[in-house]
Amino acid sequence: MAEPTSSSSSWRLCVGDAKVYGNPNIRIGVEHAFSVVNHQQYGRKAHTTAYHYRVSAAGGQKLLRYEYHPGVGAVHAPRLHIHASIGGVEFEDRHLPTGRVTLEAFVCMLEREFGCRWVGGKTRCLNVLRSNERSFDRYRSW
Repeated sequence: MAEPTSSSSSWRLCVGDAKVYGNPNIRIGVEHAFSVVNHQQYGRKAHTTAYHYRVSAAGGQKLLRYEYHPGVGAVHAPRLHIHASIGGVEFEDRHLPTGRVTLEAFVCMLEREFGCRWVGGKTRCLNVLRSNERSFDRYRSW
């Protein structure tokens, strides 16, 4: 649910440890912070200020998370954390650059890579996500 933060134009959408339809083995968490800003050309628009999208196993083990939170910590660019050790290489504290990841792209990845299914029909949901992604591409500022 989106809730206003201390400023009336800043919002934070939070979903924690949610089950997903179609794959009982994973849980997701979403935290997306944004502000509503006035824009000379577009009127009002949402501006992402931070995000954390995560996938965990049903038992609570972390699998991966996409993050962007400028001004916090040493790495300010969008990144991926993989919670695994592969071939003796520990990835737990690695910051793998990704470029910006939209909430729409994260949701589509859940369906494509983890077999999550759509409530309300795949075609309708994909149409909404694609429309939102096109709007994002048209109006994004970074």
